[in-house]
Amino acid sequence: MSQELHPSAGVLANFFRRHLGLENKALTAILGELLMAQEDGHACLNLTPKQRELLVRLDGLHQPKGQAPLVLEEDRLYFRRLWQYEERLALGIRRLLAAPLQEVDEDKLAALADAAGLDPSQRWAVAEAAKRAFAILTGGPGTGKTTTVLQLIALRCGSSQN
Repeated sequence: MSQELHPSAGVLANFFRRHLGLENKALTAILGELLMAQEDGHACLNLTPKQRELLVRLDGLHQPKGQAPLVLEEDRLYFRRLWQYEERLALGIRRLLAAPLQEVDEDKLAALADAAGLDPSQRWAVAEAAKRAFAILTGGPGTGKTTTVLQLIALRCGSSQN
């Protein structure tokens, strides 16, 4: 657990105390950590086994996939709203991944690749991304991500597939 308590942890713990009758200092600390994790850009808090054991015993505070204020899923604790966002995002990505592959205009790809001076890995990335409704392009600084994406856009623009 962190040394400093999030400024809103006490307020949130008081809310749970009033509405659910929960009185627990460890809960206040866990809520503080969850708030800090959210401020740091995380959707959830990865719990220690001891934290999870404590939360499992607190009725009404959480439910897996329920309507309680928090969602406890395996060893992760979420605010329900962030859990719902993550679930919707995952569902949307799964839907996009299930979409049928599209054909790629190989002549247009070759012309674009030659004109832009794409290396074989960039050409392959453009071709693979163009086939799919969803793709992720990664690479370190200076590896050609922007050039690759620009060629993907150029390949897709004016195509009858759009």
